[in-house]
Amino acid sequence: MSGRGLTFRRGGTHPPENKELCDAASYTVLPTPAELVVAMSQHLGAPAKTIVHNRDEVEAGQLIGEASAFISANIHAPAKGTVKGLDIVHIGPVNSPAVTIKTDPAVPPVPEYDREAQPLDLSGWTKDEILARIKETGIVGMGGATFPTHVKLSPPPGAELDVLVINGAECEPYLTADDCLMRNHPVQVLEGTRVIMQACGIDRAVIGIEDNKPEAFQTLKAAAAGLGGIEIVRCRTRYPQGAEKQLIEATVGRKVAPGNLPFTVGVVVQNVATTAAVYEALATGQPLTRRLISITGRGVARPQNVMVPVGTSVAELLEYCGGPKDGLAAVVMGGPMMGRATSDINEPTAKGTSGVLFLTKDELIVAEEDPCLRCGRCVSDCPMGLVPTELMSLAMLGRFEEATDALDCVECGTCAFVCPSNRRLVQWIRLAKWELGRIRRRAQLKQKETEAKAAKS
Repeated sequence: MSGRGLTFRRGGTHPPENKELCDAASYTVLPTPAELVVAMSQHLGAPAKTIVHNRDEVEAGQLIGEASAFISANIHAPAKGTVKGLDIVHIGPVNSPAVTIKTDPAVPPVPEYDREAQPLDLSGWTKDEILARIKETGIVGMGGATFPTHVKLSPPPGAELDVLVINGAECEPYLTADDCLMRNHPVQVLEGTRVIMQACGIDRAVIGIEDNKPEAFQTLKAAAAGLGGIEIVRCRTRYPQGAEKQLIEATVGRKVAPGNLPFTVGVVVQNVATTAAVYEALATGQPLTRRLISITGRGVARPQNVMVPVGTSVAELLEYCGGPKDGLAAVVMGGPMMGRATSDINEPTAKGTSGVLFLTKDELIVAEEDPCLRCGRCVSDCPMGLVPTELMSLAMLGRFEEATDALDCVECGTCAFVCPSNRRLVQWIRLAKWELGRIRRRAQLKQKETEAKAAKS
């Protein structure tokens, strides 16, 4: 399985990479900003419950938001300081409670990953202890989905996991933060992989890296020599290789059926940045309060990878990287395919922020929608085998209950990218998914009310 050219079989595309803009060989460390805005919704699921008050003094790494539900995650202070306010901020698709921290001017920058990191002795760690540490330190999926990691590593009873797939594909154009992490900190990635293997009772792991990252591939392959059960494989560069189901098919040859999750084929998937965070949680108790972010695009003076504390504003990152260049037309949180544009230069970064793009007009596709040509490109290129035009039409007509296939959409943006008519396919499919979720939640609530009435009678 270690040969060149592993990939998924259906669909996919090849958008311009533009990764050369942001050098993956090294990174810098952002000086601690004077103010950090730490959102309580940095993960999939329920927001964390704020447990600090205005004018409280907080220490770096202190718990300031407590997981409030089964699917939720702890939030910690990235730096020492004083709580300046309890606010509401827009982050992602939601308005989130947030803690604004005025940092201590004497606080040094957040620590980078230890370049002298050593292998862990895992003999004294049980599965429950590992999962408890991961939960305590607030680790979530750092590839963008932000699912709480302790939940993802706790599959339903009866699930039999036998392989761990680590996502080093970083298939999004422009972004190189994961590539940078693998080149500079292979010990954290590999040791974090071993920790997750032990937590899941798995003795085999496969790390998939696209072939446009030869240095990362060679670095991890050399570092993994002698580590039993961990295989480094080279995948063909193809978007969206980093999507869970596509990466599973590429690396271990298993197909996850529509509507199912990876555990149904014995697989659990984690991002390389998540594995590094897991290593730190066990090695030092470090909570997830900072991460590598690609600050890139042709609209910023000095594109680079930066170690950034959670809660840093986009404006702070832009200033640190030399300010805007002429022609800056859009700011995107994340990559150009799955990220989202923001109009708020003060929006804070979060645990799932892998990149901030500063794009010029020349980098944007700005065009009016034309009628569908029935060319079929969105169908042939969809990696999930969906019919995007049909789902869009159902959503536009409000016939959401007929658009159940939308739930299998991974929102990779391939359909919209290849559409010659510039149809807003992803936006309509995303609306269908949201409405389907609302319909199902309403049905569940109604069922509970019916059961409660029946119990009373």
